[in-house]
Amino acid sequence: MVTRLKIKVGETSLNESDVYEFQCFHRVNAIPELKLAIRDGDLTQETFDRADNADFAPGKTISLNGGVDDAKHLLFEGIITAVSVRFDSFDGPRLILTAKGEAVKLAEHPVNFVSNKEIEDKALITQVAALSAGYTFKQGLKTIADNQIKHSQYAVFQQSPWRIIFSRLIENGAVFCPSPKGDSLVTLAKLQPKQAPEPLMVHEVHRCELTADTQSCFKQITATAWDNEKQALFPVAKGAAGGFKTLDKADAALGRKPRTIVCPAPKTSAQLTARANGETNFRQLDLCRGCVTASHIAIDKVAQLELLMQLDVKGAGATLAKQHLITGISHHFTPASWLIDIELGLPLNHSLYAPEAKLPPMPVMNGTIAAFKANEKLPQTLPVIVPALDAAEIYARQLTPWAGKEQGLFLQPHPGDEVLIGFIGGEGSHPVILGGCFNKNNPPPQPYDEKNNQAGLYFKDEQLSLFIDREKKSFNISVADKVKLAMTEAEGVSLGDDKNAMVLGKAADFACEGDVSIKPGGKLIVKAKGNVEVTAPKTEIK
Repeated sequence: MVTRLKIKVGETSLNESDVYEFQCFHRVNAIPELKLAIRDGDLTQETFDRADNADFAPGKTISLNGGVDDAKHLLFEGIITAVSVRFDSFDGPRLILTAKGEAVKLAEHPVNFVSNKEIEDKALITQVAALSAGYTFKQGLKTIADNQIKHSQYAVFQQSPWRIIFSRLIENGAVFCPSPKGDSLVTLAKLQPKQAPEPLMVHEVHRCELTADTQSCFKQITATAWDNEKQALFPVAKGAAGGFKTLDKADAALGRKPRTIVCPAPKTSAQLTARANGETNFRQLDLCRGCVTASHIAIDKVAQLELLMQLDVKGAGATLAKQHLITGISHHFTPASWLIDIELGLPLNHSLYAPEAKLPPMPVMNGTIAAFKANEKLPQTLPVIVPALDAAEIYARQLTPWAGKEQGLFLQPHPGDEVLIGFIGGEGSHPVILGGCFNKNNPPPQPYDEKNNQAGLYFKDEQLSLFIDREKKSFNISVADKVKLAMTEAEGVSLGDDKNAMVLGKAADFACEGDVSIKPGGKLIVKAKGNVEVTAPKTEIK
């Protein structure tokens, strides 16, 4: 039995005689990776011919096939991301290539993504992936679409497409499933695992460790959140477990109470169901985990295995040996040995607790009010242009000190006004106008100064103002700077325009340019403690 390798790097072909070592893996929720050390370098001539060959440069494609007696199994296919040369006193000179699966295009570079129209998660994920040099999920997203999660709008600020997609798959209760044939996202609640064609036998296994750890188990997981339409919490959505390996009464080991997830931002019923299902299944996959290390004599069996298949291990008893879900396959080859690790189960730090599982909270941002457009999907919102989101337009609710049914403090900002935008629960789907900001182009109606005497409401176009003057201790209303009402404790009430005036204080004064008519519905009684004076060119009493 002879190990055979066939490697294609750019347009250059290599075989097992060129290889010092390689390690490669495909794992659920991870971008596939290959590290390949090949012969290169002539220290007497101070040359590294392959390192200087453009075929071995970053960005070139690489494929690795292997097998026993025939290199018929595709083990890895991807893109070279790094190259290095190495020589020392113990090993011969070599070129080391690092390659990643095509999904590496999703990583690192931050992007903005905004949809101000209703969007389903399948379309959202597809559009985000397309921002990465046209990356596609070649094996599809069907089970994501089955969740029917829709967003009235969606916004993300400066995150990598990988992180955006990872956060969406966690909320969908799904996993990223890579393979040499292409990648897919698979919803665990809808997964029906295929059984591995052949079980691994004891003589094919170098090492086996199977573990059942109940620390993350709960009897029931539910989810709820605020329902914007009904203005109340949703009835709890109960998580449904998939058909994954478990232990009888595992949830009772630590006597934990059922867990309820309370989401900080509003959600839909479909989102809550997917969230509860997802956490239920992620915790179930964390319960039974392990690793089986097989030798190269099992390569034909291993080549038939796929991620998310179910595997039985013969010779490991009954309780822990059956129905394990395959979540990783890795190869470690040297001329002396070829070992294959088959990873079983999925630790929570690769799902719920992974760094990418949640997007960072959206920061507070500057925006300007756009021309009003009603949004049937998002009633009682205003369109806001947010420069930091590539000048995209999103629909935001307006924060106010008081909002009741057809009552409250209502001050709608004008187009062009600068506002600050925050996000409920830090989620980009739920922006809120926190308040407005004066600026160089929109200065305040009164200048800022150390006295800080005036505060109030000023409407420039309508020439209306309602303000207090702290220095004069007065309450004032002004219309077009002609009609004015002022109230002070010392002077009483004064009301007038540019032609008429009335003062009510310790003394009362009334001046009018035109006629004055008093028409009471009943008696007119005038009482005075002093004299009554009426002065006129002519007086008539009828």
